[in-house]
Amino acid sequence: FEEVSATLDVIEGLRPALVVPGHGSVFTDVCAALAVARRRLDGFVQSPARHASYAAKVLLKYKLLEWQQIDLAELALWIRQTPYFGMLHRRYFADQSAAQWLDELVQSLVASGAARLQTGPGQSPLLLNC
Repeated sequence: FEEVSATLDVIEGLRPALVVPGHGSVFTDVCAALAVARRRLDGFVQSPARHASYAAKVLLKYKLLEWQQIDLAELALWIRQTPYFGMLHRRYFADQSAAQWLDELVQSLVASGAARLQTGPGQSPLLLNC
């Protein structure tokens, strides 16, 4: 987290009038954006599990961008075979089963509009990219 904080300090020291981010819209209210970024960073520092959950959702969303859709059973298999997810689960979410944790991640992506579930009679549920 120190590297991120140092990066925010460098940006602040540059006093940019305009920021063209890697994603999102161009903005000019740099002070407000830095304040939001620092609050968010502080939240992650105060709650490592929250940061771990965020990291898992971001990684899952990027894979979903690649796949566009995936059967939930195949997703569960991929999660089990991906060492980073195993480490996150063991370190921060061991109080939940892997299936419960995956369901929580999927539901969070759906609730945020980053993904949607498609179900139908006799069909395995699919997680779809939005």
